[in-house]
Amino acid sequence: VFTCYESFAITGEFRYTGSGSFGLCFDYNGKTNKYKMISISPSENTLSLYFNEGDTLITEKEIALEAGKDYTFTYVQEGSVGVFYIDGVAALTVRIYGASGKAIMLFAENNTVTFTSLRQYTK
Repeated sequence: VFTCYESFAITGEFRYTGSGSFGLCFDYNGKTNKYKMISISPSENTLSLYFNEGDTLITEKEIALEAGKDYTFTYVQEGSVGVFYIDGVAALTVRIYGASGKAIMLFAENNTVTFTSLRQYTK
């Protein structure tokens, strides 16, 4: 679990084996149904931003990932604007309000994901 700040970055690596979604989940007022999610979906070949615990699609980018391969990612946020990079594959710009000072969690749904070398940087 990380903490969302006005200015921060998260870096790490991931490897997955299934087809379900996984990524970062931002708390919003402690209400699960209001979570904001940066979701990687190998079965749909998308990198997406969802609000309301995945019920409301805000934006998405087409990507192509391979199961069993190592990927490096970086998430950088300044104010409410964030960018999620999968190095050498894609970048998705997002706007996330109301999450400062709250938890950021890793999630996986119908997938097996290994996250490694996780680090958070703040000013």
